[in-house]
Amino acid sequence: MAYAGNALGTYRHARVKGVRSCAVFLAVNIAGAAVQLLCLAVSHYGLGLTSQRADTVSGAGIGMALATVLRFWGTRTLVFRTEGRVGSWTG
Repeated sequence: MAYAGNALGTYRHARVKGVRSCAVFLAVNIAGAAVQLLCLAVSHYGLGLTSQRADTVSGAGIGMALATVLRFWGTRTLVFRTEGRVGSWTG
């Protein structure tokens, strides 16, 4: 559903390349999930912050923010590329 929403909504003017773009979209989202879990692991096991609040802040706060940035960048630059775009927001 997320891929369809991006392809038909946000990036509707970009050229979609079929199965390849679906696979790259999946890889970008898996990388985002890994970043979020890595933040939680570093906080919990590396820094020893084991309270429920610390897990929430590191996983759902910091991890989600970093994962969102990674997903946005990856989706925009790797999956739904617009030919000839040089930093412009217009399609």
